[in-house]
Amino acid sequence: MIAQLIGVVMEKRADHLVLDVGGVGYRVFASAEALASFPGRGEKALIRTHTHVREDAIELYGFSDAREEAIFHALIGVPKVGCRKALVLLSGIGAAQIVAAVRSADAAALARAPGVGAKTAERLVLELKGKLDGLATGGSAEAERGGDEHLADLVSGLIGLGYRAAAAQKAAELACEQDPEGELPQLLKAALAHLRDGS
Repeated sequence: MIAQLIGVVMEKRADHLVLDVGGVGYRVFASAEALASFPGRGEKALIRTHTHVREDAIELYGFSDAREEAIFHALIGVPKVGCRKALVLLSGIGAAQIVAAVRSADAAALARAPGVGAKTAERLVLELKGKLDGLATGGSAEAERGGDEHLADLVSGLIGLGYRAAAAQKAAELACEQDPEGELPQLLKAALAHLRDGS
């Protein structure tokens, strides 16, 4: 699985960019927010990626930061929400708004994203309840806790190791609560211990 790419931005389109990595052009799909945050054409970029393998294609999805990546993985963990629909949500209403809508059970806000119907929005609220709290920004109790500066990176790393989003979120929160001043390597070790113990 390709977890990140470092290369030169060759072009940007409405829903993707092309990154030249050693002479090979990789098409990376990304949200509007992520595309706006990436460097311009001809500039070097490091992009966190998710590799999606289908029978007829291999697709790459890129993210602006670890928080957006963790939200993306949580979204695609919901039944009938694939990578494209997750990207539509991230582009349509943004990462922060997704977190806020799920926390407040505001399915109508999620349904405002193009192609996301009321039933899908309600399912997202139900399936993601409590799972995105640690990814909130600005002013939330979770964001104010010590150690939460590493939480999104920690969740993303655990998901990258193959753990489910819900389990990764819980283990990451426990690790950060127990060691608010801990650095990422120590927090990752603690989170993995929680996952092994089933706590």
